[in-house]
Amino acid sequence: VKKEYRALISGHLTPKNGAIEGAIARSSADRKKMAIKSGAGSREASTEYRVENYYSLIRKGARYPFTLITALPKTGRTHQIRVHCAGIGFQIAGDQVYGNKKINELLKKTGLTRQFLHAYSLAFTHPRTGKKMAFRAPLPEDLQNCIKMLSEIAPQ
Repeated sequence: VKKEYRALISGHLTPKNGAIEGAIARSSADRKKMAIKSGAGSREASTEYRVENYYSLIRKGARYPFTLITALPKTGRTHQIRVHCAGIGFQIAGDQVYGNKKINELLKKTGLTRQFLHAYSLAFTHPRTGKKMAFRAPLPEDLQNCIKMLSEIAPQ
C-alpha cells in the first residue's frame, strides 16, 4: 500500500526531499498523545517527504513561514505524520493536539478551522485480482482557500 498525504506545516522545511526517522510510543507526559521516543513500547517509524511549495502569512508586519509538503509514511503508526512533523519542529497547521496555538489562531483568519493534513492518494495491488488500484482526492475547498490566502514565495 502506498499512501500520500498533503500537509501544510509551519516553517520553511529544508532540504526539499528527506525522511523523518524516529520510533513512536505513547507520550509519558500526556497519555492522549504519541511522541518520538525509544525504549519499551516504542515502534520504529519512517516518513519520507517532499516539499511542494513555500508560503508566508503576513500579519501586522510579521512574516510567518509555511511549507506545503507531500508526506509518504513508510510505516503506519498512530498520528505518525503529525508526531514526526512536530518532533522536528514543523507542526501541522491547525493541529490542535501537536500544533502551535499561536499559529493556529493566525490561520483561523484564513478560514482554516481544522488541521491541514489530507489523504491525497492511495495505491495498492488488489489482493484477489492482482490489479493495481489507485485513487486520488484533490485538496478540499477549505484547504485550497487556506493556500490562496497565503503568499507564495520563492523556493529556498
